[in-house]
Order: sequence, then C-alpha cells, then structure tokens
Amino acid sequence: MVTKFANQGPSSEADPFEIVKQGALARGMSESKLKGTFSDPMFEKREQTLSLVTMYFLTMHERCHVALDHGPKLAEIKKLPELEKSLQMQGLEVDADRCALDIINADEAQFKGSPISLLGVLVIVATQAIVSARPSLRSERSHPSTRARLSLAKDRVMEFIGRPKTEAAERYAATIAGTAEYFDALLARLEIRP
Repeated sequence: MVTKFANQGPSSEADPFEIVKQGALARGMSESKLKGTFSDPMFEKREQTLSLVTMYFLTMHERCHVALDHGPKLAEIKKLPELEKSLQMQGLEVDADRCALDIINADEAQFKGSPISLLGVLVIVATQAIVSARPSLRSERSHPSTRARLSLAKDRVMEFIGRPKTEAAERYAATIAGTAEYFDALLARLEIRP
C-alpha cells in the first residue's frame, strides 16, 4: 500500500482500501472472501484499533513536544547553521517519538502489556515515507528518516515487552522483529537519497 501511494503521482487519489483489495485479488483471494473479510466484526475491530492507536501516537507525539518544552528550544535551533539546525530538529522529533511510545506503553502495561504502540508508529512512518517519496511535498529535513524512526520504535517496544520477561513477550518479539524488518526493507526501496 505504501509503495502504491508513493508511486501514484501528484493526484493522491488512490483509495487505501482499493489498493489493499487489488493486492489481495492479485494474490488469489476471491472477491467473496474479500467482502467477507472486510465485513467481519473482528476485522472491523482491528481496523478501528489501528486507527485509534495511530491517533493516540500522533496526539501523544505532539503533546510530548509541549511537555518537553520544545518550543523555546526550536526558537534557538532556528538560529543555527543549516546542517546543525537539521540535526537538532531531528533530535527533538526523536525525543517526542520516544516520549509518545513510553506513554502508550505505560498505558498498555495496565492491561495486556502488548506492543500496540508499534502499530501507530508504522502508520506514521508509512505516511512519512509517502511524503518523502514525493519531491513536491518534501520540505526541510526536520524529521529523522522513516527508517531511523522505525528502528527507534522497534528498539523501544522490544525494551518495553522485555520488562518483565513473559511468555507473551517472547511471542510478541518475533512479530515485532519480523514486522519491523519487512517495513525496513520496504522503506529502503522507497528511500530517496539526496
């Protein structure tokens, strides 16, 4: 889906569900099974959970900029030479990502302790990859690369599920590592090098 969005050109008209549908059909899924999947209550619940977690991560990331007092820091950073400015701004984004992950993970620890925060990061970095792949949408290098953000998130979530070590944590670890590896390979193919 990320690749299709990145390659669609300036119109950005592609429907994400249509992209998923066409991919599933191309891989041999029948139209009726696909309809059944999209209307399955469990699928709908997962879709809603993914949307909520994405908003949760995005909201907490922005809240963390405020909580970490990034406003005054940003004013000072803007006075720096271009290369230093870019590195410092990326540092603020990394801090906000880390803070958001920690808030979500602490919240989730009260319930199942699952690594759900990674889902929000995946959607955000996928969106960032789409924007980065479109030269007309790119702006200053204020955010770390999509791959760097994904790697940070993976490491932070692995740390979270490793305390304390549980059977569930071992099960999640393989899923997190595999998902992060898959997305990293995808992002590497999309990456535009300066």
